[in-house]
Amino acid sequence: MKSVKLEYFSGIILNPKETIDKILKEKCGWKDILLVLIILALINAGFRILYALIGPAGLELGIFTAILSVVFGVPLLLIHLGVFYIFTYLVGCRGKFKEFASVVSFILIIPIVGLGILGILMNTLLSEEMVALASGTMTLISLYTTNPLAIILYLTRFLIYAYLVYVIHLAIINIYRINKKKALIAASIVFAIMILFSLLQIIFLNTFTDPTKLRSFMGEDNYYYTIAVTEKNVSMCDKIRSQFYKDSCYALVAKTREDHLICEKISENGSKEMCYIMIAEAKKDYSICDKIRNKDRKLRCYRRVKRVVGEN
Repeated sequence: MKSVKLEYFSGIILNPKETIDKILKEKCGWKDILLVLIILALINAGFRILYALIGPAGLELGIFTAILSVVFGVPLLLIHLGVFYIFTYLVGCRGKFKEFASVVSFILIIPIVGLGILGILMNTLLSEEMVALASGTMTLISLYTTNPLAIILYLTRFLIYAYLVYVIHLAIINIYRINKKKALIAASIVFAIMILFSLLQIIFLNTFTDPTKLRSFMGEDNYYYTIAVTEKNVSMCDKIRSQFYKDSCYALVAKTREDHLICEKISENGSKEMCYIMIAEAKKDYSICDKIRNKDRKLRCYRRVKRVVGEN
């Protein structure tokens, strides 16, 4: 695995031509390529957690999406490699798939880091808009058509794609020793597909930020539950019809807001008292345990608070 050098990740961004030469001289094997893809998946997962820390989604959702990024990241990156290779094949670049994969696997750091930083900027500079998107009070289309900063950030995505295509075209020239025109055609097809995918993504995601469409797609209970948890808004829980989902909603919002008064809204007594235990433990407050009638749960509550307080 000596051929996988971390300096190649930064080198492919800052000095692509020279770095591509170095990677090809290393003659990476499939294990090396797989290791590069795993590193990329972990970097992408890290960005997901950062989004959650600075955005409206919450850490739990961030960890969940990070796990998905690790589990499905490598297969998706392999698909990217395969798609890019198909376009080079169509313009007459045959064979040398291992060499192609070894270079392009490193090149994929460009969209991962570029779009990752762009996502952080979106969540930082447009924090109010991100909350509005998450709550369904603003659609993605309206954001990108009315907010100049959002438009600039979105257009920056195309600059990242353009640089990615430029570096891929350098790799194709180096690997297959073909003229710049053929390499540029193959890379331009990749660019066109990425733009198309990006536009389709906006159309698709717009469905999930349009309240009417989202409510219809998810079902009213799931919609109100999601909004309640995202915004920590207990009034959304009140709108849920299913008592089970409603109680679950109250418990989760109570936990995130550390408000035992919300627990009182829960209809099922056992769930209500478990809610009190969570809040008492979080706030290190014995008095909340006094609201519990069941003796076993009350003792459990006292033990948990005692443990977090650090008393003997």
